[in-house]
Amino acid sequence: VGSCVVGVIFFPLWLTWRFVSKYRGGGPSLCNPAYLGGLPWGYLARVAFFSGTISQFSTWLWYYTLTITSASANTAVEQSSPAFVYLMSLVFLGERPDLWRGLAVAVTVGGVVLVSL
Repeated sequence: VGSCVVGVIFFPLWLTWRFVSKYRGGGPSLCNPAYLGGLPWGYLARVAFFSGTISQFSTWLWYYTLTITSASANTAVEQSSPAFVYLMSLVFLGERPDLWRGLAVAVTVGGVVLVSL
């Protein structure tokens, strides 16, 4: 239970704080609304909770699938995720196909195939 609390609440909040501090410069001044990009703490907490919940669910799902498949099959599927992310960005975000990204995805898929042989 403790790891779920840390994973769902504290880690995404820390990640959000690191992201904000990286792009705002200077020392951490989280009390300043301008430092948070004008976003209220409540909104950031909801986003952190949602992303932490999704992250914990995907981690649980990965461990669950270890009981029904092999570790090498799970790793192959996990390592091919950049290909899925690129394809979904083309479909849902309307990005244009790019030669270099396509080659990077092909190299990724080729590496997955080589490792899983």
